[in-house]
Amino acid sequence: MKASLISAVLAILPFVFARNCIPGVVYCGQTLIDIGAYHEQLFQANHCAGAPRTDHDIRSSLYYCVGGDGGVVNYMKVCSTGCKDNGPGNNDSCR
Repeated sequence: MKASLISAVLAILPFVFARNCIPGVVYCGQTLIDIGAYHEQLFQANHCAGAPRTDHDIRSSLYYCVGGDGGVVNYMKVCSTGCKDNGPGNNDSCR
């Protein structure tokens, strides 16, 4: 009983702490993955833009936060030299 309760709590933790992006802010893919369950959404954004969809490309691309339910994002570009997280509320950039 105790083990199943712990397992259930651990299973929902990512959803409890996941948050949406801030509308109007530019994010690195890695930053979005870190703040919430964005990986599938980023994959779709890259697909719609005809951009590369490898895990590396997704994590090192820039996305514009449109906002709304689920924190809608649009693909901007891949950063060939890597992506730089410039802190909460600030636009991320390519290195």
